[in-house]
Amino acid sequence: MPATTPNPPYYSLAFTTIVSPGTFEVFTKLIEFVKESAPKARGFLGLEEAMGQKEWITILYWADREAIDEWSKGLRLFAAKHPTLMMAFLSSKARIAKVEKALP
Repeated sequence: MPATTPNPPYYSLAFTTIVSPGTFEVFTKLIEFVKESAPKARGFLGLEEAMGQKEWITILYWADREAIDEWSKGLRLFAAKHPTLMMAFLSSKARIAKVEKALP
């Protein structure tokens, strides 16, 4: 379901992950952390996700770039405490974009 966001500008943080048979559990832990921690963070606006059998896409929306930076520190700490999550980071891409216009 599409996230409800305010009028632009705001920022998005998109994670694209390729999931292999042996990494499903690892990615599930990472996504659980994201879904639990992001809504509690300053500047969080919403979350969207699409999960296929081999590729997961998660998009988080944020009020400003600083909010992304603050929240991502916690994500890195969480990953450092769970070494198996490094596999998730090695097969993921994260991209930050400024949303300047929302189409109807």
